[in-house]
Amino acid sequence: MAYGLSSLRARKLAYDLAVANGLKIPASWEANKAAGKDWFRSFRKRNTLSLRKPEPCSLSRLTSFNRKNVGQFFENLKKVLKKYPELADPSRIYNLDETKTPTVQEPQNVVTETGTKQLNAATSGERGILVTTCAIICATGTFLPPVMIFPRKFFKSHMINGAPAGTLGLANPSGWMSKELFPEVLQHFITLSHSSKDHRTLLIYDNLEAHLSIEVIEKARR
Repeated sequence: MAYGLSSLRARKLAYDLAVANGLKIPASWEANKAAGKDWFRSFRKRNTLSLRKPEPCSLSRLTSFNRKNVGQFFENLKKVLKKYPELADPSRIYNLDETKTPTVQEPQNVVTETGTKQLNAATSGERGILVTTCAIICATGTFLPPVMIFPRKFFKSHMINGAPAGTLGLANPSGWMSKELFPEVLQHFITLSHSSKDHRTLLIYDNLEAHLSIEVIEKARR
């Protein structure tokens, strides 16, 4: 539930459970008030568990993902499919979402002498800039060329050199999606998915303010 146990907390929980159940435990467990690292390593191996770094998720996003909201989503989906049965075809269902694209690679671990105080790795820059990538994925597993939003006032075609063919490049000083840019994204989707009143498609995305302008709604209706 987005509050997973760290290795230390898991070892302390194991110690508490052992004490509560009157089990025989090593003296080191008593001294540290936690299970040993060797025990925890074996426990993970026996139960096919791994240590992973979780992605941060805001409290507002977590609390919005609840039974009521999820139920409402599926009610809306059921109404749409009942009204337009042809949309049950997975080739007509798409999901759209934005993500940040790093412009500076993350350094890998390297071997160095113990005690070294300063260690550097050569990268294209020390700080990256925010580039937003808008991905559109079809339920069949295929995808449309993405949209990339650069933190610039004006877009230049060289910015998408090396990007997938058909990528739409846009510019916004903040680098974020905006209600001024999203109609262009929607037109990009309409063109590539061949959407029309005779060939309807279902595009699913979140309720970001930029996604819900009157211009976007009217364009989708047309």
